[in-house]
Formats: sequence, structure tokens, C-alpha cells
Amino acid sequence: MGQSSDAAGPGEALLQNLLSSDGKAMLVLLFRRNPGLIDKIDAIARRVGKKKEAVEADLKELVEVGVLREGRVGGIPVFSLDGKRDADVRHTVGTFLTQSQGMNP
Repeated sequence: MGQSSDAAGPGEALLQNLLSSDGKAMLVLLFRRNPGLIDKIDAIARRVGKKKEAVEADLKELVEVGVLREGRVGGIPVFSLDGKRDADVRHTVGTFLTQSQGMNP
């Protein structure tokens, strides 16, 4: 008996979202390895070897879950790691993984 995604806890839902595409995984790695990075969509796309259109939706979803933050510089959207919210996301996912392995957090 599988659980529906509606019944998934917050850790499971976050993990599924973060791993739902290779592009998102690449973006998370890019920003976590470069926590001071603040860049525009086309430059981020070049950094991960993708087209702008291919990363734009993934960036927006990562903002929604709290890993990234979106700002504006001169009216141009820029993205950066949201360190505090990303730490919360890591904790939530880590707790889920620990519990799913039958360990106490």
C-alpha cells in the first residue's frame, strides 16, 4: 500500500520536489557549493550547461520551497541561496530520511 502524495509528510514532499529533475539537483548543488553566488537566469543556465528556458521554472520552484531567494538588481531578476531557509529545508529532509530508515533523529 503506497501513500498518496497528499499524505506525504513535509520532508518527503520536499525531497520529491528537490529530486524531481536533474536540473533542480544541479541548481541546488551549484548554489550550495557557491553560497555567495547571486546571478541572473541566463548566467546560471550557462553555469550548469543548460538553456535559460530549461532552468527558469526550476529556479522558481526552488524559490517556492525555500532553497533559493529571488531579488532584483536594476529590474533584472537574480537568484541566490537563502541560507536560513535552506538550512530548514535540509533539516526537514534529513529528519524524514532518518525516520524513513527507522532511526531516531
